[in-house]
Amino acid sequence: MDGLKSLVRRAISALGEIYDDSTVYEWIEEKIYPQLLRMEKFYNQTMEIQKLRVWPRRPIKPDVGLQRFIDKTNDEEE
Repeated sequence: MDGLKSLVRRAISALGEIYDDSTVYEWIEEKIYPQLLRMEKFYNQTMEIQKLRVWPRRPIKPDVGLQRFIDKTNDEEE
């Protein structure tokens, strides 16, 4: 996360020497911001996983979204 924040600061500094603020911010919004959001989401998910101390017992039931495909496959085989 810090690396991407540092990249934003460097981009503002470097692009600001050539372009006006609105162009700089638009470029950052288009090129860096989506990556920053993905990394933030990934970071938050990893923090949630690290909180887990006990995992569900096996066998783990399939995800509800996956289950609908499994049910269709079983229906087609019969």
